[in-house]
Amino acid sequence: MMNKSLGNLRAFRAAVVLILIAFTHACTKTPLTPDACPGGCDARMIFPVEKDQNGYYTIDLNWTGEYLPYFIVDIEATPVDPQWRYNDYSAVEAEFTSDRWWVLGDPQVWMNVVQDETVRFREIGGKLRSKRVIGPFPPSSEGDTITIHMEVFWDAWEKSLFKNYSEKFIVK
Repeated sequence: MMNKSLGNLRAFRAAVVLILIAFTHACTKTPLTPDACPGGCDARMIFPVEKDQNGYYTIDLNWTGEYLPYFIVDIEATPVDPQWRYNDYSAVEAEFTSDRWWVLGDPQVWMNVVQDETVRFREIGGKLRSKRVIGPFPPSSEGDTITIHMEVFWDAWEKSLFKNYSEKFIVK
């Protein structure tokens, strides 16, 4: 009688082990937390003119105005996954800099053509959007090629990430 119950116990244990193996290997594992952005995080700068065949934007500025000229770049970014939002708000921001500095006044103050304040995005039409003023430009920058650097931060707790973007333009 003891051998029969041991045989039944072994058969039962083998069946349980097979069932556990089937359940643990048959299911796809879903991550506990989603990625920062569904489909991936991305951003872009949208200039007021099209890129030329060399990959540069040519910005034609008005040098005859009362003030030094400037222009505006629109920026877009993908929103974060709803799980990472704060009160349904995607916490995404960008910081800018450029490779062009110039001296203003006396005593000398060094200015970058892109202000270094953080820009926050707001959701419009399913995309995050904002603007960045580029300038003012001194007359000495006419004909220069300038690179704008944008670093975008997507706040998604442990899935947060930074991405860097650059664009070149020629001042006319």
